[in-house]
Amino acid sequence: MLNLATFGNSKLEKIIFNEASLNNADFFDCKLKKVEFDSCSLNEANFDQPSLKGIDISSSTFDTLTVSVNDLRGCKVSPYQAIQFASLLGLIIKD
Repeated sequence: MLNLATFGNSKLEKIIFNEASLNNADFFDCKLKKVEFDSCSLNEANFDQPSLKGIDISSSTFDTLTVSVNDLRGCKVSPYQAIQFASLLGLIIKD
């Protein structure tokens, strides 16, 4: 359990978070290289500043996440997460 963990301003390389609870974790301004989030709980995690390019969060869950559109570019997400992130772009999804 890594809820409330603070990784801010760290360089994380070759790390696999597997089924980890990372609720409210802080990844502010981290350098992420070959980091995997496999079936993690990322609710209210802060990904402000680190680039998520190439990072796969598609099997992880969250209700809310702090991340900018620019930092989200190239991130691998599930179809459901893509809908969640559409609100960052101001999109209104209609059936």
